[in-house]
Amino acid sequence: MKKNYIILMTLTFIFLITSCVAVENKNLKVPPMKTKEIFLTTDYDKAWKITASVLSEYYPISILDKDSGLITTESKGLSSNDISKVIVCPDFYIYCDAYKEGRARLNVSIIEDQTKKIKIRITPHIELFNSNQKSWKIAEPYPAFYDIIVTEIYRRQPCSVE
Repeated sequence: MKKNYIILMTLTFIFLITSCVAVENKNLKVPPMKTKEIFLTTDYDKAWKITASVLSEYYPISILDKDSGLITTESKGLSSNDISKVIVCPDFYIYCDAYKEGRARLNVSIIEDQTKKIKIRITPHIELFNSNQKSWKIAEPYPAFYDIIVTEIYRRQPCSVE
């Protein structure tokens, strides 16, 4: 009886240990990054100028193509303070403390619709470095990630009197 108990406990222990092992699936597709869309009531030229100006204050710009409405930034380093406040950690089973450095870049499109409203779409690409695994992981932003840029764009929009 005692021998069966020891065997049962050993098998239970082995099962518990092996079931908690996390295996990374290399075939996982990267989920689409969340985007933020805002609408302005100003004309396209003013919206372009405001958006380009605000982005250049926070990120180095790599592409400015007014005809296509595309602004792309270069990667900018993120501090551990930025990471803890505005980024969703990519691995729920690892504490955010494992992510001490990160980088983000933005793709921004400015589109004028049929009603002459301007839509600005901000799509970030965020990566965090996991110091335990020595690898970069894709992360998603909390809504607060966009707050500074969006607030500044809205603040600079000229008031329209109708």
